[in-house]
Amino acid sequence: VPPRAVASRVAAAAAAGSERTEAAPAALGRALDGAAVVTGTVAPARGGQVAVTAILVDAAGETRARVAARGAPDDLPALIDALGVGILRELWGRRLGVPAPRLAAVGTTSAPALRAYLRGEAFLRAALWDSAAAALAEAVDLDSTFALAHLRLAEPYGWRYGMDGPAARRALAAALRFRDRLPPRERSLLAIRHLHEAGDLAALDSAAALTARYPDDPEAQYVRADVRYHAARLSGLDAAVGVLAAFDTAARLDPASARVWAHPLAHALELGDSVRFARAAERLRALTTGSHTQVAEPADYALLRTVRWSPPATAAATLRARLRAAPPKPWQANELLLAIERACLQADIPRPDLLLRAYEDVRAAYPEETHVRDLVDWHRTALLLGLGRLEAARGALDRLWTIDPRGAPAVAVLPAVLGYAPPQWSALVRARLDRAGADRPEDRREHAYWRAVLALAAADAPGARAALAVVTDLRPAGPGDTLTRALAAAGRGASGWAHLVEGDTAAALRELEAGMRLGGYAGDAIRLGIPLRARLLLLDAGRRERRPARLDRLRYVVLDGDGYLVGWWRRELARAHAAAGDAAAAAAERRRFDALWAGADPFARAAAARE
Repeated sequence: VPPRAVASRVAAAAAAGSERTEAAPAALGRALDGAAVVTGTVAPARGGQVAVTAILVDAAGETRARVAARGAPDDLPALIDALGVGILRELWGRRLGVPAPRLAAVGTTSAPALRAYLRGEAFLRAALWDSAAAALAEAVDLDSTFALAHLRLAEPYGWRYGMDGPAARRALAAALRFRDRLPPRERSLLAIRHLHEAGDLAALDSAAALTARYPDDPEAQYVRADVRYHAARLSGLDAAVGVLAAFDTAARLDPASARVWAHPLAHALELGDSVRFARAAERLRALTTGSHTQVAEPADYALLRTVRWSPPATAAATLRARLRAAPPKPWQANELLLAIERACLQADIPRPDLLLRAYEDVRAAYPEETHVRDLVDWHRTALLLGLGRLEAARGALDRLWTIDPRGAPAVAVLPAVLGYAPPQWSALVRARLDRAGADRPEDRREHAYWRAVLALAAADAPGARAALAVVTDLRPAGPGDTLTRALAAAGRGASGWAHLVEGDTAAALRELEAGMRLGGYAGDAIRLGIPLRARLLLLDAGRRERRPARLDRLRYVVLDGDGYLVGWWRRELARAHAAAGDAAAAAAERRRFDALWAGADPFARAAAARE
């Protein structure tokens, strides 16, 4: 139960004149839906000392444990620590018959470091990532060998700066140096976190093995669910829905932890699960003053829910009215865009026209310095590309490159990869790559890779292989070198695509899938793999044995995908349903595609008409 809630209830009871009896803690516990309450006294004792007592009372009013300690008044924090350990030993040993806690497993002899660590744990459970990082960083400053604190520090750093970011990697590297101080379970968690921060798909199997060994361990179940959540973009709809089920298991074991509700809320928003969204939002409101993001402020979940699950016209009008009256904090803009995009693009009859107007409403509501306009411009340009409106998007390409020079090529090449861009589009993207410049070796390799993709889209296998020469023999410097690994993996996948151009479908399939596995799910691998996943899905269309997996993946793409993915994939989903013999579903998806593609350029419309 959050400490502020406890303090508020205690103050209210005192103001009402409640008697201080052992029944009062039981009533307090029931009011707060707590399993038990610790109460006690601090009183003067002989010799200038203080006597401290602690009593653990359950919701039925039964005293479960009673301990006492005595010492100097200026040593009160140490006395409180002793009482906490005493209650655990009394409860676990005498009452429950289990061994006394192995306190050496904590891994530090510094009481201040331990207190900072426990504060960090409390902030982690409240999903207050900045506060958790500050407290855990203090713990490792006080004891640089505190392996458990280093391990836990990687999590808030991952939320704040990216799971494959330098801060999280440094924390994990420090934990690794002192891993001998960790008990077996924590060493397993550390190994999984190393794989996870690198986006290595081996983390999935390792996390599954951990939960098999510790099926009732909340932390093991949470870590498995977290790994599955981040890896879901490489999977299909069934696996994505399974992520929510995995978090349900973690929440059942530890419902008082806000962190187990953070990813499920965002995932439910993407997948359209309004029941899970409402449950997660309610739990976050009850458990923390923060949100499901790294911001220590409450989010406007009621607005998100209304916009996400209303008909497109209602959603757009609701958002417009709110933006004009009192715009939400800028950090909520990304979730608002996600909500209005899903409302407009996933309706029975999609309304991209309303979405384009909503982008302008959001852009006008925030000043330039908030960077919301950059976010909107990115989404708008990506949507135009995904709707086949390349002429309208042409003028925004320079803006796209300015906002995100690393991500812009992944979006810009996709119309050529899917086959609805005219030949001059590839020349335009290639020229934009040339103008971008590439001062660093990694930038030059990335640009070479994107030129190879454009060559493959034009069926130029020799040109692609020549461009790929700079990425095929790359070797990562270590587990944290995710960019080099992502480039090597993308190069291998692109080499497989070259096999397809040359007529060797079996080799193409083998190498494309190997590239996907090697790259994993770190951010760079996801970004560089966008055209490769598209090519693999198109390749699956002609293989009967792969059609069920293709259908499952396409269903997730159209739900999870950003604007640049929505149009053409509705067409492919209609074809996949038709191949599976589901004429009604095929017709429904074709209607959605026609509504999305109505404003496409003539070349794109002609490409869609070809089978």
